[in-house]
Amino acid sequence: MLTTKRLILRRLTSEDLSLLKLSLCDPETMYAYEHGFSDEEAADWLQRQLGRYEKDGCGLWGVVLKDTGAFIGQCGITMQPLEGGTVPEIGYVFDRRFWGRGYATEAAAGCMEYGFGVMGAQELFSIIRDNNLPSANVAKRNGMTPRGAIVKHYYGIDMPHTVWSVTRENTNASAHGKSHPHSRGRPCIISPVQIEKIKHNAARSGIFHDSAPFAAIPRFLAKIRFQSRRIA
Repeated sequence: MLTTKRLILRRLTSEDLSLLKLSLCDPETMYAYEHGFSDEEAADWLQRQLGRYEKDGCGLWGVVLKDTGAFIGQCGITMQPLEGGTVPEIGYVFDRRFWGRGYATEAAAGCMEYGFGVMGAQELFSIIRDNNLPSANVAKRNGMTPRGAIVKHYYGIDMPHTVWSVTRENTNASAHGKSHPHSRGRPCIISPVQIEKIKHNAARSGIFHDSAPFAAIPRFLAKIRFQSRRIA
């Protein structure tokens, strides 16, 4: 569970489907997807998040107001393909009844702190459709800048997306800690083969935890450097 000043971010459960449908099945909320989801699409969406928790240790979380307990949307980190590798992306979908109150910015900032501080990521991304200006403004307010563009083909439509990102170096060091010396200036784009190799080697070293795979990467690299210095 992750908390911010006004919000609680928690794992979704199978019992949250009816709450998710309030936003996912609303065409106005889902305008960047060109349609409101069907009941089946919403159920598939939920199952993907549950699967991500098991596979990646992260995913989109449910966002709940601290003061009322109201379920207002989703925000979290998912692993997404980009440039031949895999990157951690901060994403968010909020019930439109709660738009314009800064909740998306606050939740995304909390996820950014989690991504850098807990997952050990060196760069975090948001891949946002070019017509989704509110989401782009959230990324901008949290210190992200455009670093490229891609086109996604979805629902029979070519959809241009802007790739936003922020590195650990460019965030507030007091909030997120110092960047790892071996990753300065290098984007956190990791191929599936690299991930499996790091997980295998880290597991042999006894420092890998399935619930937070990216946290093991800097520790494993640090152990390699320490052992190299001893050999030298």
